[in-house]
Amino acid sequence: MTQDIAMSSDEDWSDSDSEAENEQRGEVPTSVLLGVPDGPLNSAYDDADPTVSRAGGHPPFLGLSHYPSPEVTLCKQCNNPMNMLVSVFCPFEGSSNDRVLYVWACSRAGCQRKSGSVRAYRSLRYNSKYARQLERQQARQASSGTTVDKPKPNAIANPFSSPTTVSEHVSGTGGLGDILFGTAASPEDSSTRDSQPESEAWTDDVNEDDDDDDEEKSEDNQSSVTGATAPPACAEGQPDPAWLSQPAYRAFYISTVDEYIAPKPSISVSKQAFSEARPTDGAGGATWGKELYEVMQKVDNTFESFVARVQEEAEQVLRYELSGTPLSFSSRDAVYRQLFPIQAISPGTAFAVNAPLAPTKHAYEPSAIEPCPRCGGPRVFECQVMPNLINLLRPAESSSSKKRPTLEERQAELDALLKGGSDGMEWGTIMIFSCLADCCQNVDRTPSSELWAEELVLVQWDA
Repeated sequence: MTQDIAMSSDEDWSDSDSEAENEQRGEVPTSVLLGVPDGPLNSAYDDADPTVSRAGGHPPFLGLSHYPSPEVTLCKQCNNPMNMLVSVFCPFEGSSNDRVLYVWACSRAGCQRKSGSVRAYRSLRYNSKYARQLERQQARQASSGTTVDKPKPNAIANPFSSPTTVSEHVSGTGGLGDILFGTAASPEDSSTRDSQPESEAWTDDVNEDDDDDDEEKSEDNQSSVTGATAPPACAEGQPDPAWLSQPAYRAFYISTVDEYIAPKPSISVSKQAFSEARPTDGAGGATWGKELYEVMQKVDNTFESFVARVQEEAEQVLRYELSGTPLSFSSRDAVYRQLFPIQAISPGTAFAVNAPLAPTKHAYEPSAIEPCPRCGGPRVFECQVMPNLINLLRPAESSSSKKRPTLEERQAELDALLKGGSDGMEWGTIMIFSCLADCCQNVDRTPSSELWAEELVLVQWDA
């Protein structure tokens, strides 16, 4: 990890010790990175830093020339502002863009299980200093005869950790509070992302970068974003102060751990039930077959797999696997049928003629995802929010919340309860699909130095 955040446990530990323990238990590593809660976010500096991944709170923005309006958080059902679930700093490896993903969700009862009650956005900002370092590194690789690495969207060093040095395009510390009220300057001034594996090779370039700071800042100040990359924007250079009055949950850090899973059992739960239920005397075979079919119809193997996988790390609130396969919550909704269509039975496949149901096989189909509306390229699965987050989110305290409610406020709360309008999210998992090319361009496909774009969200709701 590149971010030194104190863990909630009192015991000292290291990643290497944890990996060794997992291997001793026979657990198998996967390509998934898990986001887990790592204590309350009480630091004003971290709260304003977009490179610090968190759950809850207000959105920490990259230093944009045009900021999104708070209207981007409106639920498409009730038209009320939604609470932010997560903000994740996740630049692509080898990319010169700083990058943050944001997810909002409505908690109103009447909006659950409806389209538009969960929304996600991708924000990009071109990091000119970091881009120059990448160019120099690639030039050194070319001159030494080594392979020049191209941006790899499926190879991210650590999407949940913040670099210890921040881009000059992260306004101040990069967040809303800093832009509106001003905070102390960052103690460090460099654009090198420590999460990049070859950052050590760039130390000789720091002095060169410092010499060019004034020139780069002058160029940056002249850049602007035109076109329709975002909903109505506020005045150039500052976000709308109304962002601070948006509803918010108490914020906490998201730290990252590698996922390890236990070896698959020799017999699944459903197969074990099949074996135990099967009659041993051969009598009542027809009746048993019908009863078994009815039982199996009620068993959702996909949900069983979801629960078993999550139990390996029960604290997880986020799963990150760019260009990977989402972990489906259920096989009984339209989302599953879209993402995991039935595969055609290969010619010559044998199965019992008297079986109550022909065997079916489902497989993830990335082409089922609608393409990026900006560049026309494919979208891929990037991450998903997990149901444990619902258990951890609590409303943020405000000065108004400490006051005794008025008679009108108490009556409004009672009316909402009587109408079934109490809060409570009911999703099982939220899947986010983003542009594979991580395009940074306007709707008319003209290039841009920054982006605020809504990405595709698919929600599987709790049964």
